[in-house]
Amino acid sequence: MFQIIDSSEHDFYKKEIDLFVRDLKSHNPSLLEHFGQLNKATYVLAKENSNNIKGGALLLKRKISSLHSVIQDQIKDPDLVSQEVWVGTIYLHFPENLQGQSFESLCKVFYKHLYESLLAFGVNKKTSFLCLTLDPCEHLSTDLIGTWPYKVQVRHCESLDRLFHGVLSLASAQKRGLVA
Repeated sequence: MFQIIDSSEHDFYKKEIDLFVRDLKSHNPSLLEHFGQLNKATYVLAKENSNNIKGGALLLKRKISSLHSVIQDQIKDPDLVSQEVWVGTIYLHFPENLQGQSFESLCKVFYKHLYESLLAFGVNKKTSFLCLTLDPCEHLSTDLIGTWPYKVQVRHCESLDRLFHGVLSLASAQKRGLVA
């Protein structure tokens, strides 16, 4: 359902990446300000489907010092302070006429498969967590519908930029055998 596109593959998927970034920017323009150099990003994008669902994740490495202060405090580790961690955001775009149980079931499938792809990404990049910055709606969807295992959370109402900041665990699901 999802395809992981490293920065070395951007030229082959330019149309899909541009569409994802455009949709993300139109949904919440301030969100992209947190990420900067998108030419170095890894994208996890939904493949074409009959329901016209688009979306995925944008991931890249950032210095720990660029993270929300609460997240920095929780990641404090003398070995990591000057290093970089994987950060990112996600976005789901669906038809406006989708409502009710159809919406909820589609979201469950989308977020389940996206999380599985993020787990595979974590195994590949040897990381046990991602630091996510999300639009409040995306956070609510991943938390309630997707039941993603956030270890640290700064909710949008507690954040000066009105965005959610959190640490998503990739390790616990890997230990449970959800990743091959």
